[in-house]
Amino acid sequence: MQNFVSIESLRAYMAWWVVLGHASHLTRAADFLPQPVVRLIERGDIAVNVFIIISGFVITHLLASKKENYAPYLTRRFFRIFPVYLFCLILAIAITDLYQAAYFHTWVVGVDMRQARALEESSNFFTHLGLHLTLLHGILPDTFLPFASSTFLAPAWSLSLEWQFYLVAPVLIFLLSRSSIVMLATVGVSLIVFAIVHTGKLGTWAYPSFLPISIQYFLIGILSRQCLGRLRQQGLVAEPLIVLAALIALLAGPLEALIWIVFLAFTMMEMGVLRLQTGALEKLANVFVFNPLVARVGTWSYSTYLIHIPVFSIVVGGATLMLPAVSQALAVVLVLLSLPLVLLVSWCTFMLVEKPFNGFGRQLAKRMSETRSRHGYAGSPNS
Repeated sequence: MQNFVSIESLRAYMAWWVVLGHASHLTRAADFLPQPVVRLIERGDIAVNVFIIISGFVITHLLASKKENYAPYLTRRFFRIFPVYLFCLILAIAITDLYQAAYFHTWVVGVDMRQARALEESSNFFTHLGLHLTLLHGILPDTFLPFASSTFLAPAWSLSLEWQFYLVAPVLIFLLSRSSIVMLATVGVSLIVFAIVHTGKLGTWAYPSFLPISIQYFLIGILSRQCLGRLRQQGLVAEPLIVLAALIALLAGPLEALIWIVFLAFTMMEMGVLRLQTGALEKLANVFVFNPLVARVGTWSYSTYLIHIPVFSIVVGGATLMLPAVSQALAVVLVLLSLPLVLLVSWCTFMLVEKPFNGFGRQLAKRMSETRSRHGYAGSPNS
C-alpha cells in the first residue's frame, strides 16, 4: 500500500499537538502563557478528530489496495494497535503511584476529576481492566460506568473508537462505494444514529469514544479517499464530492475542516491529481509537509500518542516522590525535559513493539489469504 508522506506528516503534527496539550494541563500553562496560545494548545480534541478523519481515509485506501477478506484485514488491524496499546496499558497500571504523584498537584488542570477517576479505578479495577482488554471500553456511557472510557490510560478512549471502526469499516466502506442511492442512504442512517446518540437518551460520554458519536469524521475520511480515487480514474464525480462538502461544512469543526482540506490538497499532489503552481508554496510544502524527517516522526505517532503520559508520570511523579517538594516552576522544567524523552521512547516503542508486531500481523494475514486462496474459497474481497 502506498504510504503518503503528507499523511504521515499530518500524524506527526497532530500527535505532538496532543502531547503539548497534555503538557499544558500538567503545568497549568495558562498561568504563564498567553491565553489564546493556551486555548489552542489545549484543543487536543481537534487533533484527535483529524486523526479520526485520517483513519477513515487510510482504511479506505488500504481496503481498496489490498482487496483482502475480513479475517486477514482484521488480523492486520489487531496487530497494528493491540500490542502497543497493551504495553502502554500495563505500563500505566504499573506506574499508577507515579501518575498520581505527578497529576495530583494542586495546579494541575482537572485535578479533582483525576482524583475521582483514580478512586473509580481502584473501586472497580477488574471491571475497568476487563473492558480495556477488549478495547471496547469506549462503548459504555459514563452514566453507566463512571470514567469507563478514560481509566488507566486516558488517551486510549480514541483507540477504543478506532477499534470499533475497524470492526465495521469493510461493510461501511463497501456501502459508501455503491450507487449514489446506497451511499446517501448509508450516510443518512449513520447521521440518524449520530443524532439519536447525541440526544443523551442512551447515556452520556465524557469523551466521544462511541462510534456513532464521531461517525461524521470517519465518513469525511472515507469519502475523501473515494473522491480522490474516482477523480483519478473517472474525472470529477459530483455526488460523493457534494456529500463530502456537506459533511465538512455542517458537521466538522472549522479548524478540523481547514487542516484536513489543506493536507488533502497535498495528498492530491502525491496522487498526481493536483500540482502546485507557485514556487514559494512548493518550498514551504517541502519543509513542512514533504519533509522526510517529519514524516518519520509521523510513523511513530501512535506510540507517541499512547506513551507520552506515562513518560510525564515517570519524570514528574518520580521527582515528586524523591524530592522534598516540587513546585509548579520545577514541574515546567521537568515537562520540558520530558519532551525529547517522549520522542526517544516513542521511537523505541515503535522499533521494539509496534514495528515487529506489525510485520508479524502482515505475515499472518498473508498466510491466511494464501490458505483461503489454495482452498478455493469464494466471496467478495471484503466479505
